[in-house]
Amino acid sequence: MNLSNVLRWVSFFICLSILYACTNTKEEIPPVLSFYLPQSVCYEGDSLSFQLRANGEPATADSWTTTLGGIDNIGRWIAPYHIDADTVLATIVASYKNQQNILTIRITKKAFQQPAISYAQTIQPLLTNNCNFSGCHANGSHAGKVELSVYDSVKTSVMPYNADASKLYFSLIKTDPLRVMPPAGKLHADKIQSVWLWIEQGAKNN
Repeated sequence: MNLSNVLRWVSFFICLSILYACTNTKEEIPPVLSFYLPQSVCYEGDSLSFQLRANGEPATADSWTTTLGGIDNIGRWIAPYHIDADTVLATIVASYKNQQNILTIRITKKAFQQPAISYAQTIQPLLTNNCNFSGCHANGSHAGKVELSVYDSVKTSVMPYNADASKLYFSLIKTDPLRVMPPAGKLHADKIQSVWLWIEQGAKNN
């Protein structure tokens, strides 16, 4: 084999090596990941399905994780059914080919889907008309060590954003006729719902 042929073969193998290296380098470039978002704000208990995209095309994530709520292996996410604030943030993470794409979702109290309940216009008049009597929960009576005459005393019987854990709300939904409040008879469901909403909305002095 003459020198010309040798050089020709050497050049051929060099070209193959360069082509192979370029091809491998191209494959090693990580894909650009993105999320398809059905919405970026949701309420307690809402369900969303996320879709991962790699270079603009639908991709199957290797795994999904979340800091709040639950998510399955195909990106179906359920927000927590209860949060103890106006809003909280959940982080959704999709892992794909040793990469991670992160999304933040804002979760809002479901109670805020309803009009705001005013303490001054709704809750205090309700308590005044049904609870603030001598021998009951008026200033100076403190039946059961509970006073419901002013906001600061009312707030000691509630847990903001959590009506089900609040003494005030629990006393209104008791089923035992000997323990239900007020003793004269259970409040109308609409009034009890107003108390529930006010607490779930943060039990604010509004």
